[in-house]
Amino acid sequence: MKKSSPSPEVLGILNDEVRSGVGAATLLSTLGPIIDQKLDLLLFNLEAVEPDLDKLLDLRARISVVRSLKRELAKAAQRGAEAGEKLSQVS
Repeated sequence: MKKSSPSPEVLGILNDEVRSGVGAATLLSTLGPIIDQKLDLLLFNLEAVEPDLDKLLDLRARISVVRSLKRELAKAAQRGAEAGEKLSQVS
C-alpha cells in the first residue's frame, strides 16, 4: 500500500519548522553560554541582594525571563529537528 505524500502546505510548514529550528539551535549554541553567564550573575545577585521585596521581585523577574528565553529556543530547536525527521521520511 502506497503512502500518500503530504500536501504542499504541509511540506511548507515542515520546511519552515526546520529553518526555524536550525536558527534556534544556532542561537542556542552561540548564546547558550552567554545566557548561562547572565543567569549565574543574576543568581549571584539574588544571594547578595538586601532583603528588599522590590529588589527580590525584580531579580526574580529577570531570572524568569532568561530561563524562559533559553527554554523557548530549546523547544524551537527540538520542533525543527522533529520536522526534519518527518521531511526525511517523506523524501
